[in-house]
Amino acid sequence: MGKKKEIQWECFEIQEIFDIVRGNAKDVTRREFGGNVALVSATNKNNGVYDFVTPKNYETIYSNTMTIHNNGNVGLVFYHNYNFIATSDVTILIDKTNKIDKEVAEFIITALQQQKEKYCYGYKLSNQRLKKQKILLPIKKDGTIHFDFIKKYIKTKKMNIKEKYEKNISKEVEYLKKVNIVMSKDIKWEEFYIKDIFSMISRGKRLKKEDHIVGDIPYVSSTMNTNGVDGFIGNDNGRTFYDCLSLANSGSVGSCFYHEYTFIGSDHITALKNQEYNKWIYLFLATSITRIKDKYSFNREINDNRIKKEKILLPIKENEKINFTYMENYIKKVVLEKLNDYIQFNNI
Repeated sequence: MGKKKEIQWECFEIQEIFDIVRGNAKDVTRREFGGNVALVSATNKNNGVYDFVTPKNYETIYSNTMTIHNNGNVGLVFYHNYNFIATSDVTILIDKTNKIDKEVAEFIITALQQQKEKYCYGYKLSNQRLKKQKILLPIKKDGTIHFDFIKKYIKTKKMNIKEKYEKNISKEVEYLKKVNIVMSKDIKWEEFYIKDIFSMISRGKRLKKEDHIVGDIPYVSSTMNTNGVDGFIGNDNGRTFYDCLSLANSGSVGSCFYHEYTFIGSDHITALKNQEYNKWIYLFLATSITRIKDKYSFNREINDNRIKKEKILLPIKENEKINFTYMENYIKKVVLEKLNDYIQFNNI
């Protein structure tokens, strides 16, 4: 494979590569589910699949192609290597070249989603705008898209990521094997106020999507996916946090994640930190805190007053203080079991 810097690049309009077609599935919430064809809608979960249905006669079935959201999380792109129908909130990108497989699709998805920030609820991604949207792609000497380079690049990238991931897993397993993980048998539990567990409880700062600057700092918001990370930005006017939990106070209310990296928090999350905690304690606490989410909804958010009154159940020692040793051991044991299962499944 030629070096990336030696490859020529050129902008292509989407309509040069794809036919643009809106989905025609209807009555999403009033139909029976349980069929064998995926129904793709504007959801950002499950690869855009809302449920599985039996298509109606007028609904078009697609396969091995990409979809892009026109509503909801505008500009979000997924590849589907299975039969699906789609709602009118979704546009299907039908390959004109007959050369776009899974690897090429992954490359194009990245190129497309780099531009999703310019769309929002008030500036939707119409089919006309999509047709004229341009993406940068590698080309051969004759000016045509260099699909072979794209495939090799993606395969090499995935292989390198897999090797790095497996190396990190092996390193983590070796560490956990050396730890004397002793589990207590008779553990007592007690409720504690969240405000008494963390020395810092701080809400993030609002940053409008149209004000986001492209960068490499994780932007954590109220999504329940991807560990709460809703994109990567380069703003220097955001509220920055590090080595702490994020609790979604709106949106996916109650979702709680641990971040061992620096991130910028939106006003839809509250950061919870105690400098005496390590990642194992944070992971235990994240699970415990997430259990309060059933009390909240889109119409009942976790405001600053409510979070001060919230309690979670934690293990205690005989002196009725929090049993942090048990919490660490429990999480380490769970992680070690999961990593061993992964190693066995992938024959690492």
